[in-house]
Amino acid sequence: MKKVAIQSATFSAEGRFTGKNAAGQRFYVGASLLAPLGITSETPIADIAFPMFILCEEETHTDKEGLEFTRWDAKSAYATMDAMLEASIADQVLDVLADAKLAAIAKGAGLNQQTLQARVAASV
Repeated sequence: MKKVAIQSATFSAEGRFTGKNAAGQRFYVGASLLAPLGITSETPIADIAFPMFILCEEETHTDKEGLEFTRWDAKSAYATMDAMLEASIADQVLDVLADAKLAAIAKGAGLNQQTLQARVAASV
């Protein structure tokens, strides 16, 4: 997923939030992602703390006329860079912690590294 710092934004007449990064790229952020940040379509842009941080993916959509278009859609939104970075690596951190836990258990059980690797390979 792409990591983005939104520096400015606008609400459309329909209340859709579109943010822009420093390079001027546009990113759509849904209302359900803004709500936990205390932002609604009624929130004045001047009251929103920027930068806002998002994880997003480019997706294809179809408009009312049936024409396809692509846009960057936020999948999650964060008030701080640290929160976004922690969320973006959380799955990998879990893998590392699980590996460390397994190694500690194996060591406590008296298994050497070679035996542990053989058991792990056999269980996959």
